[in-house]
Amino acid sequence: MLDQRYGSIRAADEPIGRLPVEEVPLDLVVFRSTHCDRPIIGCQKLRYETPGGELWIELQGLVNEGEVLEAR
Repeated sequence: MLDQRYGSIRAADEPIGRLPVEEVPLDLVVFRSTHCDRPIIGCQKLRYETPGGELWIELQGLVNEGEVLEAR
């Protein structure tokens, strides 16, 4: 996961841009949202590359809430 710090939050010796966070969470994230007014759950894989701060979000699965979501 990447973090972008601004102003006084950023240390003077840190480069400008997005940096990896110190405690990286799992790369597979489960979320709940709505689509066309119906609740859905899904999972997505987060990938990143530094320096430069490139970020990719890959949808791994999406189902209606109440259905079985397979996360791999």
